[in-house]
Amino acid sequence: PLYRVMFSLLPAPEAGLGDLLALGGLRCRPVEVEVPISQVDLTLEVFEGGAGSVGKLEYNTDLFDDATARRWGREYAALLAAALADPGMPLDVLAGNGAPVGGAT
Repeated sequence: PLYRVMFSLLPAPEAGLGDLLALGGLRCRPVEVEVPISQVDLTLEVFEGGAGSVGKLEYNTDLFDDATARRWGREYAALLAAALADPGMPLDVLAGNGAPVGGAT
């Protein structure tokens, strides 16, 4: 593969997402497609919205287990909370210089 890890920060789908789009007389609407297997080893998608953000973590189950994915989710949430609490703090300090964030083990 060209890459093994992907991070996407996207705007949250609008409430009117089901509305049709007009493209030169052609009417289109988005359709969500579920892919049953991970295309890369690890993908984190974060959707930003007015009320907060929602994340989706997709991973290769041959490489990672559920407990590891859940721990990463907790650590990422703790890192974001620490960054919001002190926006001027350097990232390596926020991340505990490689140590788990937020007391995660």
